[in-house]
Amino acid sequence: MTLFGPALLTTTVYALVVPVEAIQREDEQAFVMIAGADKKAHKRQVTVGMTTAKEAELTGGVKAGEAVIVKGQQELPDGADITIGTADDGKTDSGKKDDKDDKAK
Repeated sequence: MTLFGPALLTTTVYALVVPVEAIQREDEQAFVMIAGADKKAHKRQVTVGMTTAKEAELTGGVKAGEAVIVKGQQELPDGADITIGTADDGKTDSGKKDDKDDKAK
């Protein structure tokens, strides 16, 4: 059997995308934690658009250039002090330098 019908295809040229792990949910609300310039975590309600298994589009609540916390945010309270690092700064999740880096040199 062959079926024909209209298909709705959507293309987004510019989108704010985060890992799905960054999005938290309370009741029916979605939110992320933003790393503020004041070195504090800020809870921000967001609108989630298209989602894949690994990434989610944020269509509201976050602006381009804001830093979304993607690791360790589950138990982080709004307004908590944070230390901002990068994925390749040689630190473990605890913020301590990984001993393996020193041994490899």
